[in-house]
Amino acid sequence: MCLEEIKTTNILQSNNSFLDDSNHYLVVDDFLDNDLAKHIQIEIESLDEDTLRVYEHFNAKVRSSIGRTDLPKKTIQLIDYLQDDIFLDQLRKLTGEDQLCPDKNLAQGGILRYIKGDFVNLHTDNLTHPQDFKQRTLITLLIYFNDDWKDEYNGILEIVNPENKNMLTSISPNFNRLVILKTNSSLIHGIPSPLACPEDKNRKAIVLWYYTTSEHVKFHPTKYYYKPEDTILKKSKVIIGNNLLRIYYVLKKVFGDWDPFFTKVMRYFSSK
Repeated sequence: MCLEEIKTTNILQSNNSFLDDSNHYLVVDDFLDNDLAKHIQIEIESLDEDTLRVYEHFNAKVRSSIGRTDLPKKTIQLIDYLQDDIFLDQLRKLTGEDQLCPDKNLAQGGILRYIKGDFVNLHTDNLTHPQDFKQRTLITLLIYFNDDWKDEYNGILEIVNPENKNMLTSISPNFNRLVILKTNSSLIHGIPSPLACPEDKNRKAIVLWYYTTSEHVKFHPTKYYYKPEDTILKKSKVIIGNNLLRIYYVLKKVFGDWDPFFTKVMRYFSSK
């Protein structure tokens, strides 16, 4: 399959107010050709667990791919399409950013797979590229591949009010659904309720980040948030986790990939 053969819904026809300050996300259902979406769903389900890295600490537990090397054929073809000018032109018009660029090497992004018990606490995303601090993160793109997903499985993407952490909206990870999020310091979102799906079911997505280059990018790593009703212990762990995360991003820029060591450190604090 060549890139020109991939057919998607035109996102510009789905929303014309993404540039509004009050509009933080875009949802497009039936984004891909249905047969292609089913094929990619099967590919992600069939991925060997050894090809995924488990990120586990107090604020999150999730499995993700590492770079491009082990990604299945149709999945990498779709990612190439989503990073090619054919699709980038739509994203640039949607965001008003002519210099919008993808993360070609997938320093972050790729496949996400959640199993029973996995979660991600409320957070704002890292506003800089993990390897190039002159690239500012502008948008996050998600495509879900979860046929017959039920609400009782949890796994709902929550977007909350930055002032009081009350939910503003919830987005179910429905099959063949595209979600685009504005990546900024006020978009607090997450999957805070641990998955309660059957053992033979998992929550699958492709996630990609897009950037603009700037000489003046404020350092802003991923920041996690607690809810007002959380216990003092949980609030303390969230604060400790955020401090460790800031150290991690600085050291990663200097020493490169040391995610396995960081995960062990965070897992240690999570168990206390």
